[in-house]
Amino acid sequence: MLLDGLSYSLPAGKLVPVNITLRSLRLIGPYNLDNEQGIPVWGGASYVWVVYSSNLQSVQAGRVEYWEDYYRYHWMYAVYGCRVSNTIYDGYVTPSTDEDILKNPPTAQDNIIEKTYKCKIEVEIEVNERSGAANYFCYETEEVEYQVRFVASRVLS
Repeated sequence: MLLDGLSYSLPAGKLVPVNITLRSLRLIGPYNLDNEQGIPVWGGASYVWVVYSSNLQSVQAGRVEYWEDYYRYHWMYAVYGCRVSNTIYDGYVTPSTDEDILKNPPTAQDNIIEKTYKCKIEVEIEVNERSGAANYFCYETEEVEYQVRFVASRVLS
């Protein structure tokens, strides 16, 4: 029941008479809402995209090698370690947030697609200037591109 109207009069004593009008939530006539609204029945997808492989780790390894060589040969530092300290996805489309992948499911079991994505990586390099006594860390942040391969997978119901 929905409240349709309410009326009362003031001033009154401790008890105030109120007239309340309520409206039913039931349909008044024999309506067929499915036909009238014309909403198509969706049977669901038979297949979904699943990440099969990504070359992000090899891209990161290549950038780590680049920065290690850069500090070693360009700056002549003694490099004691180099690694990816952070991968930043904020503000980037990722395989799990890609609307194109979510809205366009595969149509057959043998469908395969490859897409290119971007993210930022932060590379941490532990160096020593060869003249100093202490090691310190340098950080390089850069945007990289990586490829992801998706394969179709049957939806289990």
